[in-house]
Amino acid sequence: MESAPYGELFGPTSPIRVVLAVTPSPKKPRRAAIRVGEMGKQGRTVATLSTAAIERLQITPGTEWTPEIEEKTRGEATYERVLEAGMKMINRRALSEAEVRKRLAARGHEPAHVDRAIRRMLELGLIDDTKLAAEIVDLAHTRRPTGEAMLRDKLARKGIGEGTIDGTLAEHRSQNNPVDEAVRLATKKLVTLRGLDPATRRRRLFGLLARRGFDEETVRAAMEKIGEVGDADYMSA
Repeated sequence: MESAPYGELFGPTSPIRVVLAVTPSPKKPRRAAIRVGEMGKQGRTVATLSTAAIERLQITPGTEWTPEIEEKTRGEATYERVLEAGMKMINRRALSEAEVRKRLAARGHEPAHVDRAIRRMLELGLIDDTKLAAEIVDLAHTRRPTGEAMLRDKLARKGIGEGTIDGTLAEHRSQNNPVDEAVRLATKKLVTLRGLDPATRRRRLFGLLARRGFDEETVRAAMEKIGEVGDADYMSA
């Protein structure tokens, strides 16, 4: 029996594709376009990656474009898009790690790529929850005296971890006496309350300090310092 030709058994062989060129991007430094096709033909650009990724994948002109390399390139391109999206987010405003992660996930990015992008931004110092927490506390303190309860709530709503919050507040406490802060706020408010009877004035002051996150012990100490202590049960209001 005569054997069938190779092409009839397995179909025509696929042409071998290779990397035809790796061309630096004229608009984006440290990035290059990868053009793939058959030797002697024009080919097409299949991806634009960072030069670091191209070197890591060992992609050079003449490299055979195998399914394995194609898959790795596709994954690298996806990761770099996620990283770029994350960097744009934190360039617009300061965000915590949890906030960046949540926003990237909301855009439908795969968890593996999000995790990798987050790790890279942490390595670069672009995400720093400790620094962010300190900035939030300092800003709140500068604008208006704020108690620890409110500061803790602000930081928790940013998704900052409890350990980082505890450390930040301890550092803030070491540099700023909470009673003095409460006195500063109460003294400023007191100017607008002079026309009220003592009981009402004290209730208003207590309410203000409590809403600003000062605990009861701090509020009592501050009220004593400014001479706003009397028989009225202002603490119940």
